[in-house]
Formats: sequence, C-alpha cells, structure tokens
Amino acid sequence: MQILEATPQTLAQLVQKHDLMQSIEDVIVNVGGQQVFDSHYLPVLERFADRAQSVPLQKAAFSYLGGAFCCGVRAATLAVRACDATIFSPTSSAAERLTNDGQYRWLAYCAALATVYLIASASVDVVSGEGDQTYRWSNDIHLIDWLSPHKMA
Repeated sequence: MQILEATPQTLAQLVQKHDLMQSIEDVIVNVGGQQVFDSHYLPVLERFADRAQSVPLQKAAFSYLGGAFCCGVRAATLAVRACDATIFSPTSSAAERLTNDGQYRWLAYCAALATVYLIASASVDVVSGEGDQTYRWSNDIHLIDWLSPHKMA
C-alpha cells in the first residue's frame, strides 16, 4: 500500500522534483514562446498539477507517487511536438492553417493532460477507514481536499 502525499506542491516544486524542466522548455519553444505558454498552456498545466501531483498513474506504468503528473507532462510535450509533423486541416489554405495551428497545438496539449488524468483517476482506489465507517474517494473532488478530514492508514 502506498501512502499518498497530502501536502500540495507548487508547479515549480513538482517540475524540479521530477526533473521535467526540459519538457516544459520544449513546449515553450514549440508553442511560440514564453508569453504564449504563460497565457494559454501554463493555466492548464497548473490545474493538472493541482489534481494529479500525488497520484501514481497505474501499477504497470509511472507507478510512483507523482507518476501521473510526470506522465502527463511528458505526454503533453510529445503531443505538442507531434503537431510539427501534422497537417490538421489539409483542405484549408496555408493562411488558415497558420491561423489555426496554435489552436490545434493547444488542443493536443490539453487532450494529453486530460487523458492522463482520466487514466490515473480511474486506476487509483483510495479508501479511508475511521472506526466502523469506510470512505471511498471519488475523482469529482480534489484528492487533497478529500484527504484532509480523513485519516489515512
């Protein structure tokens, strides 16, 4: 049985802890710079980090605490990179594709993070017992919020 960390960490702490700065820098370069990253990508990553920072992905892959966060960052980085080799709207003009390219990159990034979160939340079963009562976590509430009134064994 793994004990989950109940202390929230900042995005910067998570990136440093899991050595993911190169992945973040790759996304910044591929999306058009720091300003685009900060305004469009960073808020999504912060929300993902808030939800996935302490959970493993699943028993067979990224099974360590924070594994879902690491997998999500790496998957999102790969999704953004893959956009370089993809023509999303082949019947559109070059000007239209140029206009829409940023939107497709952002969608690929968000889809990767969301998919990892769904895999992680479906794979993690958290149960807390207090006396004669047992509480089961549902992923519609933040895990750390759920843990605070419950004792973990």
